[in-house]
Amino acid sequence: MTGNELLQHRQSLGLSRREFSHKLPFSEKTLQNFENLKTEKIPDRHIDAIKKILNSANELNGQVERHLKIGNSGKSIEFEIIEKSDTDNKTISKIASEGTSESEQKRVFNETENYLSRFFSKLPRDVIINIYALYLFTKDENVLLYDKFLAFGALIYFISPIDAIPDITPFVGFIDDIGVIALAIYNYSSNPEFQKNKAQAEKELKIKGWIKC
Repeated sequence: MTGNELLQHRQSLGLSRREFSHKLPFSEKTLQNFENLKTEKIPDRHIDAIKKILNSANELNGQVERHLKIGNSGKSIEFEIIEKSDTDNKTISKIASEGTSESEQKRVFNETENYLSRFFSKLPRDVIINIYALYLFTKDENVLLYDKFLAFGALIYFISPIDAIPDITPFVGFIDDIGVIALAIYNYSSNPEFQKNKAQAEKELKIKGWIKC
């Protein structure tokens, strides 16, 4: 595989260098160097790791594409997943633990809107409102940081399409980042601050033109 081929594969998956290098045994800077080599071959010792990430990203992108569609029942994927899943405290704790990192919290603030803007046209209306509500929830000064960890964790998975989500999922049907978002939404469904942010999210998304009035 040449640097040019690697670049084309990464771009075809819609992944930034940072997203792609997240699971690789070398840095984002090394990835950039490989891609800049153009026609030169990447060292054989890295090929297996690169192919594994490409395959995982391909598979997960396919899952997300399928699950972003509204089913025959007329319910969006978030509710279909919840109905098929048995919400597990260990899974919730694992997702929330991802949200304790200060560097990842900053990434949520910096990248969520940009990432969401790339997919909003494919997302059902209620899903995009709930994702944006989680984002506003993480910025809400009236909510304790501890109570935001699950929201941060869910958004981290949403903006990191090749994270190893299957590694923490003990039940069938909970298979991708949309599933993680669904579980977070379910967990916050009775939280009055989340409901307030959900109403605010709908207003802001209408102003942005991402949802119709």
